[in-house]
Formats: sequence, structure tokens, C-alpha cells
Amino acid sequence: MDALGLADRAADYGPDRPRPAGDPLGERGLPLDRPALDALVTGLCDRLQVAGPDGVKAGMLVASLGVRDSRSLRLLVAYARVHHRRREIIGVPGDRYYWGPWVPETARREARRQERMGRCAFFTAALLRGGSSAAALAQLTLGLVRRGDGDDLAALVEREGLTLRDLIAEMASRIDKPVALAGRTR
Repeated sequence: MDALGLADRAADYGPDRPRPAGDPLGERGLPLDRPALDALVTGLCDRLQVAGPDGVKAGMLVASLGVRDSRSLRLLVAYARVHHRRREIIGVPGDRYYWGPWVPETARREARRQERMGRCAFFTAALLRGGSSAAALAQLTLGLVRRGDGDDLAALVEREGLTLRDLIAEMASRIDKPVALAGRTR
């Protein structure tokens, strides 16, 4: 087990020791041991720092790091962000990855963009689920606190110990407050 409380080898995970969210050790062609996975994170950070403001396209990172595909790269980035707290890694979907300091205005702008993308994805998911839109959106929203999906959000939920009760309580506390939609208040 390493300093982060994660297994040293992928083989150490199993029925008696479930894999924590955000730990891609041995998944999708990523290294089977922690030192090699951490070296890959270091390589990723080095490449992004050297690229400077130009950033690096995902395909170039996949090739230079020797990972299987863009999904493997996203798993590696999630691991770096969640378990190594590398918030400097900025991924812009459809564009490239950048290295940069945590700038609140940039973070807010990217958060708004990601929320718009999420709204589009929720809209499509609600349509595909069928039934009432309210029921579909409720299921999607409540499903956000589901653990064990292995993605960034599941890792965040697990790290912070969020529960369905927390989500509902936060939603209830905002019922009488203005709702912010894409930078506007309604």
C-alpha cells in the first residue's frame, strides 16, 4: 500500500479489497504497479509543463505516453487530479490538455462550459430514457452520488464521503434561492 492508501499492484485488488474510485492501476492497459503508474503521471505533467500555453492534443499525449487510447488518458488524468491533487492539469474537451495555475476566473469559465455540456448530455439521456422528463432528470441527478463507476465524479464522491442524503439536503436548501443558469439568475 502506498502513501495514498492505494494498492501497490493491480493484483492486490479483488473481492476482499475493492478498487477505490479514480485508481486506474492495471486498467485499460495502464501499468500494473504503482511506481510505473506514478511515473506515467510525472511524464504527463512534464509534457504539459514543457508545452506551455500551446497545450498538447490528447492524441499526441496518448502516443508519447504509450497509453492505449484517450479513455486511458482520461483515467490517468483523473488519477492525477484526485489522488495526487494535480489541479494544474486542465483538459478542454475537443481541444487539448494544458498545464496551468489554478486561476479562479478560468476555473469559473470552464465550469460554466462544462455545465452547459452536462446539461446537453442530461437532455439527451432524459430523452433516451423515455417517460416523464422530471423522473428521468431525478434519476440522473440522484445517480451522480453513485460510487464505484471509476470516473472522476465517483472518485470525488468517494473522497468527500457524499451520500444521497447530502445531495437531497443541498437541493432542498436551494429551493427558495434564485437558480443560476449559464451565468444568469432566474
